[in-house]
Amino acid sequence: MPSTSTSAPAPNSFPGFNGIRFLGALSVLFSHSFLIAGGPACMDPIAKWLGHQNTPGEYAVSNFFILSGFLLMRSVRKDPTPLRFLANRLLRLVPAFWASLAVTLFLIAPCLSTVGLWEWFSSPALWKSFFDSAMCLGDYTNLPIHASRFPELEGFINGALWTLPYEFACYLFLLFLSVTLKTPARIAAGAFLFGLVALLGPILLPVTAELHQAGSANQFQLPLFMHDRTLPFFCAGILLDFLDLKFRVTKRHAFPALALFLLSFFFHLEYPAYLLLGPIFLLWIGRNPGPLRRLPIPLGEISYGVYLFGWPVTLVGASFLPSLSPVQVLLCCLPVLLGLGLFIRGCVEQPIQNRLRPLVLRELPKTLPAAPAHWAFRLLVAVCLGRFLIYPWPGSDNWFGFQPVKLAVLILLLAWIDRKLSRLQAHLEKA
Repeated sequence: MPSTSTSAPAPNSFPGFNGIRFLGALSVLFSHSFLIAGGPACMDPIAKWLGHQNTPGEYAVSNFFILSGFLLMRSVRKDPTPLRFLANRLLRLVPAFWASLAVTLFLIAPCLSTVGLWEWFSSPALWKSFFDSAMCLGDYTNLPIHASRFPELEGFINGALWTLPYEFACYLFLLFLSVTLKTPARIAAGAFLFGLVALLGPILLPVTAELHQAGSANQFQLPLFMHDRTLPFFCAGILLDFLDLKFRVTKRHAFPALALFLLSFFFHLEYPAYLLLGPIFLLWIGRNPGPLRRLPIPLGEISYGVYLFGWPVTLVGASFLPSLSPVQVLLCCLPVLLGLGLFIRGCVEQPIQNRLRPLVLRELPKTLPAAPAHWAFRLLVAVCLGRFLIYPWPGSDNWFGFQPVKLAVLILLLAWIDRKLSRLQAHLEKA
């Protein structure tokens, strides 16, 4: 018989995060449905009421980065081994993306094709699009498809993927902070400073402002520090973990934070207010989910898959149901999206986490690398991170090209160096 206890959740338990993730994925779908089925000039009702930047999708993406920074900082505190951190992040992000990319290009996109199936599957552009998108963690497709009802959307088979390279860059950013600053207090201080630079850079520095404006049409061209909707919120999550260690967040903090955020709309300061106050309320909901506790647990676990498929499935729905409104198109597509999310969770994410992940982690050292390897690791991470902060890599036309491959090679290289050094040290001790 299930327990009926209403005791408070444990301090380190966050049962509400699953619900926040799922509602966030739905919010992104809601906002995108108006863009896809209503046109680039069409805003959802909430954005019309509160202002252009206040779409549910915008706040959902901010929440994703807050939760990512908070949970990954907790992970770093528990297991600071860099190689294991990198392996965990790659296995969490990349396989599901690759699977969704294959389903999108080989099963969903042909529904929008302007050519026959034979010409579609024999086209070199299809395979090049798959390879480029897989290696760059984004939508790098160049295919003969029609973009639903609006020519302005031509060229995008999945416009929601712009967040994934920034998520990946944030993983590198936190890793760099952890291997250089080491202690939680120093990491939090570093996150505060870097987040402040990312937030104020486009405003204060003329050069970065010009780059920010020039790259606004294609967000893949913006370095990590130039995108004030990602890194500042990730840093806010890191800071939230440190503050929660010192002062446990309760409703005495959460409800005043919510009230101040609502008040900020009257002064048009909702964006900086949410950056400062939103994480506090999110953390309190995570510990005290209330109605979100009643959501089935798998809904939160399939949110990544739902997010990955949201744009292309809505694109097909809007194309085949031209007489329906954006909300009606979304409701018609939702069962398909839930099914695809369950597919990604059951056939990709769970096997990876339950079978492949233990095998990979078993081969990686459970301690920090020896001194030479540790310094080599710092140097390699700094070089990789430099791609996101300074200039595009020579010969590359985007900021994020081929990062999964480079990180996989980095993991193997550092694991090999550490193993060789460990064997050499053991041999010298015996001698």
